Amino acid sequence: MALQKIGALWLKDGKKGKFMSGEIEISGVKTKILVFKNSKQKDTHPDYQIQMPLDDNQDQPQQPAQRNPDSYYTEKGGDQPGVFDGSSDLPF
Repeated sequence: MALQKIGALWLKDGKKGKFMSGEIEISGVKTKILVFKNSKQKDTHPDYQIQMPLDDNQDQPQQPAQRNPDSYYTEKGGDQPGVFDGSSDLPF
């Protein structure tokens, strides 16, 4: 099964530990995201939580960035733009 790359995340050190930040693009809409390790209390709880930063002046999610039709991610060695061949390791 081929996978399409929709974004990228960077591992960062925060005040309360490591987290990931980056940007995803789905259906031409770019959105910044943050990924934090979840403090699981049960095995049924998720391992990670995905959050969107809020605008500074309001309690609403940020406005999506406008789509740039010329921007595509290409995996190193991949033939098609944005198609992940599964050869890279995940950072977690």
